[in-house]
Amino acid sequence: MHDLPGPRPAAATLTPTRWAIVGLCILLNMADGMDVLVLSFTAPLIASQWHLPPDQVGWLFSAGLLGMMAGCLALAPQADRLGRKPVLLASLLLNALGLAGAATAGYIGQLLAARFVTGVGVGGILPAIAAIAMESSGERRRNLNVGLVQAGWPAGALLTGYVASAVIASSGWRVLFGGIAAVAVLMFLLVAAWMPESTELLERRRTAGTRPAGRAVLELLSPEHVAATWRLWVGTFFAFMTLYTLISWVPSFAGSAGLRLEAAIHAGTVLNLGALAGTCAIGVVSRWIGLRRFTLCALLLAIVSMLAFSQGSIGGSFGLPLIFLIGATVQGGFNSYYPIATRVYPPELRASGVGFAMGIGRAGAVLGPLAAGYLLAAGVPMSRLFIGFSVPLLVSAIAAYGIRRESLDR
Repeated sequence: MHDLPGPRPAAATLTPTRWAIVGLCILLNMADGMDVLVLSFTAPLIASQWHLPPDQVGWLFSAGLLGMMAGCLALAPQADRLGRKPVLLASLLLNALGLAGAATAGYIGQLLAARFVTGVGVGGILPAIAAIAMESSGERRRNLNVGLVQAGWPAGALLTGYVASAVIASSGWRVLFGGIAAVAVLMFLLVAAWMPESTELLERRRTAGTRPAGRAVLELLSPEHVAATWRLWVGTFFAFMTLYTLISWVPSFAGSAGLRLEAAIHAGTVLNLGALAGTCAIGVVSRWIGLRRFTLCALLLAIVSMLAFSQGSIGGSFGLPLIFLIGATVQGGFNSYYPIATRVYPPELRASGVGFAMGIGRAGAVLGPLAAGYLLAAGVPMSRLFIGFSVPLLVSAIAAYGIRRESLDR
């Protein structure tokens, strides 16, 4: 199948302005990583203070993920119609409001609502910055730059883990939510003052006009795109299921294994350190073997790592190295779906394509942590959870490898 038609930026060296745009997208994704992972690091303390059973903690995780799904499906198409910048500003405002609401929540219902609002904001940001990074890059650097932007997410989560281990013990979990709300406000001001609109999108809209509301999903399912679209949706659904179970529950897994709170947070930090390494590898390795093969290899290695981990202990000598490897392979394989999706669709459909793939896929992110909470409450051991949640990765690997575009193999 041939590449989709449309203007491509030249393969020349990026200008300082374009480098700065990619850098700002990295910072935005770092802030998103903070928004999402702050609950993973604070959940053990919140559950202890509010006397929450594992199934209710699972609902806290899933509330944010439901919000992300709603944000991807509702806001991402608007980034193609109205522009990337307006959607980024609206999403950042929702982020700040949700995080501030979490910092002041007095009971679980308020915290559930706050996490949902935060999730809506995150869901609007991710497709927009993936499209901006793609459109601000020359052809040879597109995989690398979109991969670097996605690496901002585990970098933000990693930073949150280090800050959480120091702040929570002395100041409590509310201070952490409040601090990250301030970061969201700072990102809002930076985007408002400096982020330009995508010139590639503006050019396409000038020549082709603005797509009517609600038309995006029909075009995603048109004969030209349907084969790639359903594989993207299936692949992200099953990858999300395992990924968000891991990033949501690893600190709690470590705590239930007898580790102190600081050590349990450290386990989550190691997972995100691996995720950072794996995501940074996307742009480098995919230039040699292509995005499809990279995703396939990463997810197959993730399955092997999770099966190996299921046979040991999180506190054993190989526990943390395996957590690092799981983070690198699961997150590296999953995050390659972003550059895949940006290459599959043309500029006027790009944010919608990424948004719908990530929005529908997040149904798996909702189900995974929720199912894990109920299984833990029922007494299922952690080792069996790791075995069970390795299966969705195989389905995801097969789906990704089945997406046929020439640009994914170079």
